[in-house]
Amino acid sequence: MTALVSSTQIAGLSDIITPENLGAKRRIHTVLLIALFAVEAMIFYLHVARDIAPFYPSNFDQLSYYLATYDLISAFHARGPSVFVEELLQPNSATGTTFVLQGALLSLIGGENRTAILSINLVYLLALQVVFFVVIRTRTGRTDLAWIGMAFLLSLSTLFNGAGGIYDYRIDFSAFCLYGIWTCLLVWSRSFLRTSRALLVVAIGILLVYSRFFTIIYIGGVLGTLLAINTYVIWRNPSPYRTAVAARRIRNILLSGTIIAAICGARLFLSRAAIYDYYVIGHVLGEEKFIRAHELGIYTVAGHLFYYPKSILEKHVGLLTLLMAGALAGWSLWSDRVTTSELFTRPRRFRQEFITLGLAILIPVAILTINVSKSPVVGGIVASAALTRLIGSMMYGVTPTDPLTFLCVSILLVLVALLACYIPARRATRVDPLIALRYE
Repeated sequence: MTALVSSTQIAGLSDIITPENLGAKRRIHTVLLIALFAVEAMIFYLHVARDIAPFYPSNFDQLSYYLATYDLISAFHARGPSVFVEELLQPNSATGTTFVLQGALLSLIGGENRTAILSINLVYLLALQVVFFVVIRTRTGRTDLAWIGMAFLLSLSTLFNGAGGIYDYRIDFSAFCLYGIWTCLLVWSRSFLRTSRALLVVAIGILLVYSRFFTIIYIGGVLGTLLAINTYVIWRNPSPYRTAVAARRIRNILLSGTIIAAICGARLFLSRAAIYDYYVIGHVLGEEKFIRAHELGIYTVAGHLFYYPKSILEKHVGLLTLLMAGALAGWSLWSDRVTTSELFTRPRRFRQEFITLGLAILIPVAILTINVSKSPVVGGIVASAALTRLIGSMMYGVTPTDPLTFLCVSILLVLVALLACYIPARRATRVDPLIALRYE
């Protein structure tokens, strides 16, 4: 019988697919990732030095966080490290308790200046990119998709927004990054199927809540809905395998929810009076919510219902990201000749993850929509989760060795790098120097 594969072919395959080759390729991508981070850091610090640090903070929220950080630094010099514990547990904060603390800690490394304090946003962005890249590569087995995801992530408009962007020192950008990390880890844990990974989801969830108290509602909503879905699977599905998987997810969800509730609930209880005054009176019982809605031109029910979907797509995801996603999705579907039936059957492998990401997007949007008071900033928290969902649902026909893929990725990354330089600079040139200096 003639051998189907010769020994020479087998030797050639062994030369191609080896742990050493895989390790070498991963090291190359790690070096590229570090190089990308170095470029981002250089752009960040050059822009801060030229267009941010010399000028007065542009809004009251940013100014209040800077003042709180400098007050904490002064208290540290006067009374020692105990002030950091006091800051973590102080009951007067209604929105969060770790952001100012983290900025003050960074000042101990980089000096007591705005550049060092603002670096907290860069640290969170780099952490989000690492998790984003690793999770996409791990769950899809595709490094090229991870790089495409990075290109999309860096093209998000929310990064460059004057309010809530990377150069704005307040909790919104760190909340955006932490929520993105949390949703990525949900996918990495296979929606609480892996117990050890679920514990990391718990740790990031606790940090997110401590950074922004209101996100406890988002996390509780996602966990509660996933618990209900898996309970329904056990009730309606006769398959022993699916029942066992759902039972494990329920166990891990209950464990995760209990830990988060115990650690975060105690902290929220300390600030119960401040939270009541800020959210219940300010956003529910008071009249301020109507004033804020009218300032944004919202007077109808339709205006309230569509404000955050429109705001997220236009101001946080952005036209550039949507155009790139549409072009790449159309090309991948065309190149693989995907039929309508295949379009809905292929994502079954990641069905649970798609459901989880959908909940991570819809629950915050629904909760924010219920609130009459609207803000153009807070909706950005779901931008990275929406991007993860978008990437997972659109990629079908790109093969791992397709050279056109890597060419497109390279072009996208160069384009994003240029935009990262150009957009902040263009916005800075539109500011009248007299207006900027008027507050000095």
